Amino acid sequence: MAKWGDWLAVGGLGAVLLAVLVTGELHQRQVQQEQWTAAQRYVASGSPGAGDATGAGDETGAAGAAGAAGAAGSNPVGVENGTAAQSGALAPGAGANAGGVEANSMIAYLQARAEGSAVPSSTEANAAGANRTASPPGGETSNSASTPLASGGSTSKATAAGNSVAGTSAVHVVALGSSGTKGVGVANPAEGWFPQLITRLIAQPGLAGVTGDDLGMAAGSSASMLQPGVVGEAVRQQPDLVLVETCAMADWAQGVAMTSHLENLDQLAKTLQGSVPNTRIVFLSSNPIQADSKNRLGLTYADYLQRERAHLQAEGYLYIDVEGAMRKAVQEKHESIANILADTYHPNAEGYQLWEQAVWAGLTRG
Repeated sequence: MAKWGDWLAVGGLGAVLLAVLVTGELHQRQVQQEQWTAAQRYVASGSPGAGDATGAGDETGAAGAAGAAGAAGSNPVGVENGTAAQSGALAPGAGANAGGVEANSMIAYLQARAEGSAVPSSTEANAAGANRTASPPGGETSNSASTPLASGGSTSKATAAGNSVAGTSAVHVVALGSSGTKGVGVANPAEGWFPQLITRLIAQPGLAGVTGDDLGMAAGSSASMLQPGVVGEAVRQQPDLVLVETCAMADWAQGVAMTSHLENLDQLAKTLQGSVPNTRIVFLSSNPIQADSKNRLGLTYADYLQRERAHLQAEGYLYIDVEGAMRKAVQEKHESIANILADTYHPNAEGYQLWEQAVWAGLTRG
């Protein structure tokens, strides 16, 4: 029969274990609360001095000038003093189709549009990139040249930097999305993924006259992109290609219902297709983040990424898994996600290079 001392010892040990479990649970809840608080700060800030989710805030130096979509001077992306080819600034692998551009890819589609020729039937059939998720080849490094934002107002179909290019027809690319598309996290706006992409496109055969307009919004959500001043400005420019960052990070942080997140993306695509039938639409995921706690609906950021990818692929759109591609590239370098972020949520210069590489790989294969 056990002695009283033995029972007391067992009871004391149980009390210690219980205290440890309770302390661990409280610590876990504290960590989750801190992560969620940081996510709310991300939504509220977007960038230093940024406006609300409509993107109508102040134009801040660190974030670059994006401002309200549809406002005068909405910053078309160009290259100063002529095209990249003229200035000698070429992105690696650009300038020749030997870099892996497929015949039915979005790059080939843009080249066909620039030439003014009929789009091949294979391109028409695959223009949406049905049921494909694209990611860049591992280990690729981009040294894209800086692409300053042109100082003039937005002019659809204008050539880069306002200079005409003999023998080429201009095509126009528009980007929609959140602060990640706007380039928050780097001091030089040219280091954002979209200016880097336009620089690389300009170096492609037949695309020296390509132009782009970044309509990304600080803390922009999927609902923000549906506002008339945003989608209406994209339609007004009659783009050949629209790149839509899904704003999954903002929707997760704001606790937007999953059904609303997906419905907003559907409505955006229908609005663009209905107004500009020849426009091609490509969806991009947002970038990876350091922490992924549950929002007020009990959903993680990964939940939004997984659901939107399955939904958009089922609808027949090309969906580029930027988050997965960037995460894979970091893992191959044996680094952490923190190495490519300027803060908990926004990429730094290296992160935006990886983002551009992911988009480029998706467009050349899609």
